[in-house]
Amino acid sequence: MKQESEILFAEIEGEGKETIVFLPGILSSIRFWEPVKTLLKKNYTTVVFDLLGFGQSPKPDDCSYTLDEHASALFSSVKKYKLSTPVILVGHSMGALIALHFAAKHPTLVKKLVLVSPPIYPTKQLANRFIQSNSFWGMTTKVPIITQISCYILCRYTKPFTRLWLPLFHPKAPKALIQDSLNHTWHSVSKSLINILQNQGEQAEKDIKELKIPLRIVYGLDDTRMDIDSLEKLIRDYAISVTAIPHAGHTLPFTHPEIIASTLT
Repeated sequence: MKQESEILFAEIEGEGKETIVFLPGILSSIRFWEPVKTLLKKNYTTVVFDLLGFGQSPKPDDCSYTLDEHASALFSSVKKYKLSTPVILVGHSMGALIALHFAAKHPTLVKKLVLVSPPIYPTKQLANRFIQSNSFWGMTTKVPIITQISCYILCRYTKPFTRLWLPLFHPKAPKALIQDSLNHTWHSVSKSLINILQNQGEQAEKDIKELKIPLRIVYGLDDTRMDIDSLEKLIRDYAISVTAIPHAGHTLPFTHPEIIASTLT
């Protein structure tokens, strides 16, 4: 682990007395939270971070991109930007796991925690099943050399051209957000995938046990990237407040921004 944590790129708007901090997921960026942030920035100070290794944040090579390292970068950034604490903290997908770990480690800095579409996989076998159901992530874990070469070609050497054609395959998503998905390194994406998603084990449950603040989990009942059975078991075991959205998938901040915003106020 690095001696000094990197400072994350942030977009800060609003002048509200309360501060809401947003974390995107893997391969995402600050733009992912735009629909929700727009609904809240008149009454809150909104802060959206790019995760370590993604977007416009630093992408150190001497980093293993573990939960501790992601949380440490977030801690250093909260201090560097002199955010008014405790904050309302919300994370999506992998960002939800980072937010949960951060809140468990730094309870005085967070007053409320909202996890949106958290990919909780209590065993490696379960993680592999869901990860490998996605063609890109499946290749990353099964045949990493092929994905690594593709990553170098598409995201580095031919990046200007990739930025032009990649949005054509995702017509419903904002063009800029799809282009932002190229802003990573093979090291940052592969290590984050392995150390946070694939090998998470029971870390989420351990962090939930440590929490001393209100927690709400928001998820779509049609989300195919989550193990809903494992998630709902945790919800029952720890009496977690929940918002379950029918006929909804993984990208809730885009498809249901009003519902997400309502859980933060």
